[in-house]
This record gives sequence, C-alpha cells and structure tokens, in this order.
Amino acid sequence: MANYKPLTAVIETVQQSQAETNAAASYNKIHIEAEEIRQRPFSFKEFYRNKQISENAYSFGEKYLQSTRDEKRYYVKKYPYHCVELFASMVEKVHSVEPLQYVLTLLADLTDDEKNVTLIVKTTDGDQLYRPLLSVFHKNDKYSKHQASLVIARLWSHTSERIPADNVNQYLGWTVAQLSRNPDYLLCVTKALMTFLRKESYRMAFISANGIKPIVDLLDRRITFQLQYQLVFCVWMLSFQSDVVEKMKEYPMAAVLCDVLRATNREKVQRVIFATFRNLLEKPRQSVAEQFAAEMIHFKAVPVSNLSIYLLQMIL
Repeated sequence: MANYKPLTAVIETVQQSQAETNAAASYNKIHIEAEEIRQRPFSFKEFYRNKQISENAYSFGEKYLQSTRDEKRYYVKKYPYHCVELFASMVEKVHSVEPLQYVLTLLADLTDDEKNVTLIVKTTDGDQLYRPLLSVFHKNDKYSKHQASLVIARLWSHTSERIPADNVNQYLGWTVAQLSRNPDYLLCVTKALMTFLRKESYRMAFISANGIKPIVDLLDRRITFQLQYQLVFCVWMLSFQSDVVEKMKEYPMAAVLCDVLRATNREKVQRVIFATFRNLLEKPRQSVAEQFAAEMIHFKAVPVSNLSIYLLQMIL
C-alpha cells in the first residue's frame, strides 16, 4: 500500500503536478497540430498592406515573430498595447483558416506565460481581446475554436473586471457541449476548464450550465490517465464552494470518484480525490456531508487508505 502525506500537505502540493500535466499533454491532438502550424512560413506584411492592422501593430508583430523567447517577453512588456491591438485586429479581421490558426497558436503560446497574461489584462482588462476570440466559436475550424477557448480562460482567470453574463454563458455553453461531443480535443477542453474554474465566481455558472453531468459521465468511462486527472482536478476546484457542493449531491459524484480511486494507482489522481473528499465533507451542511460520507463508505472508499478514515472522522 502506498504511503500518503498528511492531508494538509496533500492540499498544498496538489497543484505541483502541473508540470506532469504539461508533459503528458504533448500527446494531445491539439499540441501535435500546433507544432505543425508553428512550422509554417508567416508574415504580418500582407495584413498591414491590406490595412487590417496598424503600423504599430505590424511593427510589433514582425519583431515578435523574429525574436527569442526572452525577447518576446521583453516586447510584450514594453509594448502591451501594440500586442493587444495586433492580436485583437487579426482575430477580428482575418477569416482565412491558416493565418487565423497561426495567429491563435502565437497567442496561445504567448498566454502560456502567466506574466504576459497579467500584462495584457492590466493593459485592457482583456476585453479588447476576448470579445473577438468569442466570435471564433462561430467558425468551422475546430483547432481555432479550442485555441481561442484556452486563451479566453487564461484572460478571464486573471481579470478583476466582471465579465458580462451573456459572454460567460456563451463560453460555458460551448465548453459543456465539447465535453459531450468532441473526444479528440477533450484534453484541451479540460485544460481550459482547469484554468477557468480557478475563478470562484465562475464555478456556480458552470454548475448552472449543467457542466457536472458530462464530467461524471466521462469519469465513469475508460479514459486516459491524463484526462482522468484533469477532470478530477476540475471537480476539486468546484468543491471549494459550499453552494456548489450542495448541487453536487444531485449527481453520483462520490460514487464515481470512489470507483476512480479504487481503479487508479496514480498518486496525483489519488491526492486530488482525497482533497475533493475533504471538501465534500467540510463545505456543505451537515446533512449533505453525511450523505457524501455514507456514499464513500458504501462504495468502499474507506479500505483504499487509512487517510479515508481520517476524512470520515471529521464529521462522524
């Protein structure tokens, strides 16, 4: 039997597995496509000649294309307005698939650096950029939609501004639909969702969009370890709010997590499930906590580890 750290250490170290998540994601369909797209020749010159971007945006874009990783950070820090203007204009005005794919790949790479996201949001609160990105959901190219989704999640998780409910609902409607319909891009969808759910104010909106059911359905199937981890991580994020946990009781969440726990030998999945169990027992009203505890006992979460006994003792 594996040896587990104290529960407080489990909670504190859960997010340290992000490096493993990124490594595993290299096998993700969208990462393979992105690598192919990065190899394409590209220039902003044609779009400047066609007056689709300003001279400042064009100048920034050409410098950015030719720079190293460190130089890219420098240019974003020095010219954040030009950066936002460039990408907002390109996403809004370019309709051909290949250049849009390239621009969205650049933008996804740029926002993979949290410092860049902070600068962009500080410059415009992200609204100048996220509004054109939402329009990408109406296009036919799946790759572009999923890259746009990832960038939006990164922007919204950092902004202090209240995003209009219509925009949030549009984003969540599309995201929840992908959890049910699009197996090829599930790793990308759940990666964006992991980022989106960092913001407390979005969690109940996700519940209201019926987001729990497709997560439960996916966890109840034979899926890859990485997808399993990302889905469980999303559940863990949701479980920090008492009102959200109250809604979870309407689904067989504890039963499904117990099944995953019994079947997996991956410690990072086990850690996140135990952290989720703790929240399910601590956050809601006592009657709801007792319901979750009874399910954990019935579905035999207890024998998996002595840690489970500790979890149950908190309320029994």
